[in-house]
Amino acid sequence: MPRAKVASNKKTDAKGKKAHNGVNKTVKTKKPIKTDLKKKVKQIASKAASKTSPCTRKLGPKRLKEIDPVHSKVPDELWLKLLSYLDIVSIFKMGATSRRYNNISKDPTLWKNLEFDWESVRLNVPAIEAILDRATKLEKIEFTNENMWLVDDKILTSLIVKAKESLKVLTLGVKMMTKNVTVKRFELLKKLEVLNLHMDTRISPEGERITRVGVNAIAKLKNLKELRIPVCDKLKEKDLIHLFNELENLVVVDLTTNDMSMHNWYKYRNDITALTDASVKILARNNPNLEHLNLCHMQHTYTSSDFWAYRHTQNSTLKELAQNCPKLHHLDATRLNENSLSALVLFKNLRYLKLDDTHLSDDLLHEIAKNNSSLTELSLRWNENCSGGVRSVIQYCPNIKKIFLPCFVSTEVIKEVLVAFEGLIFLGISEKHEKHQTKIFINNLKKKRPSCQIICHHLSYIFRNINIF
Repeated sequence: MPRAKVASNKKTDAKGKKAHNGVNKTVKTKKPIKTDLKKKVKQIASKAASKTSPCTRKLGPKRLKEIDPVHSKVPDELWLKLLSYLDIVSIFKMGATSRRYNNISKDPTLWKNLEFDWESVRLNVPAIEAILDRATKLEKIEFTNENMWLVDDKILTSLIVKAKESLKVLTLGVKMMTKNVTVKRFELLKKLEVLNLHMDTRISPEGERITRVGVNAIAKLKNLKELRIPVCDKLKEKDLIHLFNELENLVVVDLTTNDMSMHNWYKYRNDITALTDASVKILARNNPNLEHLNLCHMQHTYTSSDFWAYRHTQNSTLKELAQNCPKLHHLDATRLNENSLSALVLFKNLRYLKLDDTHLSDDLLHEIAKNNSSLTELSLRWNENCSGGVRSVIQYCPNIKKIFLPCFVSTEVIKEVLVAFEGLIFLGISEKHEKHQTKIFINNLKKKRPSCQIICHHLSYIFRNINIF
């Protein structure tokens, strides 16, 4: 048996040698061809590698130097510019592709503007804190709460205060339901310039309006230029006088209510907003750069028997605004009476003017339009005595883009409006008209101006959709 094995081994060895010799012969003849192919493959691979994105290749540093990719020639400054157009998630993904991109993605200039929804914040507090620690030059931050999660005031405050050295713009969305405990800590934001604050405006006992505690904290923000706090009905006149005495750089002031449902209007009819003649005069004297002011429903004095009473604002209040705030171009004077509005003829640079439900006369509207030819947005809803003044607007204000017509405007005037204002993108019509009550008239108007949004507004909507534009 052992001999047989040896013999068989010899045979296989012999065959193996023959086969081996055969292979050697073939290899010798085809060797030059294979080397040529390898060179071509290397050339094609190097060209393809230089064209492909570095994010899709996993190559070592030596290999990167060999193929000399495009991304290695792009300076960090240009990558920073490109990354500045990406969102947070995309920047994180880009930083995970290489060490170089990781270092570039950590640059503080990429983390100047941040937006978080509270649902993601409550699930990833440590991650949000890490982002804010990285954002040493954070200038703008916004918190939203789309799904109405319960907000932890301590966590929210701690996150905002992390950016106290650089933060300039702070926005807390409508559903954040901010409380005065949180607002009190805002006094640490010394560089803050814009504050968009939505308080917890629920009617339930848990609801909370801004109070003197919050106002005193805001009054310490000396660099503040824009202040928006809807629903300020719990403030007193002296609170706002103190606020406007301390703040002298205000450009935008909006302290009125957005909650205009029938139930809430009746409930808070005695104190819709805290703005009064005295507080507005202080505001005008100390803030000459004021450009945007909302006086809607200023200090109404409703009673159960006289629900539709008008606030008789002093004529001198608007005179002070016109004299001390020459840059004012956005004014909401809804529901102020005609005697108060007579001072509007003193304004020369108004571009946005809202005069809903003011008992405006044709003569006054004529003078306002004549002195403010730069008007682009005008609302005259629920006015019944100024339909004739619309032609004055057509004559003196050719740049109108949005207009809400008063009641009882004829079909001829409406057609004139569509023809005169070439750039018109919004037209509001009241259903309290004589002849155009039907949808046919509205549809015909839409066919003539398909690029213009045309709506028919009924008086019954007075307690909803209050801010159409």
